[in-house]
Amino acid sequence: MNMVRSIFKIRKVTVGPLETNCYILVNENTNNAIVVDPGWDSDKIIKALRDAHIKYIIATHGHFDHVSAIKNLKEAKGGLFIIHKLDLEVLSYARVSSYFFLGVNIDEPPTPDIIIDNEPEIEFENLKLKIIHIPGHSPGSIGIYIKEMDTLLSGDTIFMNSIGRTDIPGGSDEELRNSLRRLFQILPDTTIIYPGHGPGTTIGREKNINPFVNDILFGNY
Repeated sequence: MNMVRSIFKIRKVTVGPLETNCYILVNENTNNAIVVDPGWDSDKIIKALRDAHIKYIIATHGHFDHVSAIKNLKEAKGGLFIIHKLDLEVLSYARVSSYFFLGVNIDEPPTPDIIIDNEPEIEFENLKLKIIHIPGHSPGSIGIYIKEMDTLLSGDTIFMNSIGRTDIPGGSDEELRNSLRRLFQILPDTTIIYPGHGPGTTIGREKNINPFVNDILFGNY
């Protein structure tokens, strides 16, 4: 794992009015990269990429604050856009949602190049990115688990001291509870969580300290 982490780096770029965390997973030997949740500020993301080449652009879900920069990013740097099929409807009204909630016009997100179903593994260099379907915040929300780095990119499902909202179109409190129970069953306590907003954390920390997670796992939330 130490060798993997010496080659593969995760760069965090916080973008936009909702302070969305965009993550760049880059192989510093080959200079190939995956961009996760480019929500705003394509110029800022491109600067953080430096001279890396984008292979994939992955949206953990289709909300506007996670997809708004995809059009500009693809035009500037290329890359195949990936999203879960159950969030295609959410993606389709991203532009309308941005204007409704923030009064901000965004570019229409491009048509996805790859629509995933179930829970495939995406091969990137010598890594296998396991897609975990974790509905609740949205129907097609996914987590991206990288076993070789013991890392989860969680989107808006789990945060430090909090969990994802379900009081929005497509949200489901029951599905979110089930998704969180599953995540905490299948991932080790050592797993580093890179959330869609806010600071990073670990599975173990949130299991012990996060009041929402604690209630879901051990109480009657």
